[in-house]
Amino acid sequence: MQKLLRTLSAALVSALKAKACTLIVFKLSKAQPQIYKAYGDHELNDINLLIESLQATRQFRLRRQMRDHRVVLGLRKNNIELAIPIYFQDDLIGLVCLTEKRDGNAYSDEELDVLQTFANQVGLAFENARLVQDRLDLEAKVYQAEKLNSLGQLATTIAHEVKNP
Repeated sequence: MQKLLRTLSAALVSALKAKACTLIVFKLSKAQPQIYKAYGDHELNDINLLIESLQATRQFRLRRQMRDHRVVLGLRKNNIELAIPIYFQDDLIGLVCLTEKRDGNAYSDEELDVLQTFANQVGLAFENARLVQDRLDLEAKVYQAEKLNSLGQLATTIAHEVKNP
């Protein structure tokens, strides 16, 4: 997952000529999203305010959402220019946080449209990476259980042989 975040961040910084990009992946929970993984050099000061404002304006298109006063306040408090929410099946699973561009220009409407499409695809990639990691964790647990089971059988056999030479 960390390699995926690093690759995506580098691609965004290069393509958009941003000063910095921070990618955040959340754990899915009923309450406020919790940070699961993050990659980037930018320190976010008040992530909860940003999350709340993005969820409150979720029904807006990205262009309008980034201009809403609640989102603008969340962006300013975190010293970022854009925060593109990443959704998977109506759940907020991540954020793409971009600082200003190196040349000082604002992000264009076309770039926002591309970022929205990008966020949709990244949502699928994050979910696939999470599923693969869950599968690997489960396989490791099964392997460990089989190892312990084999060790138990060996101990039983040795105990039997010691008692009945």
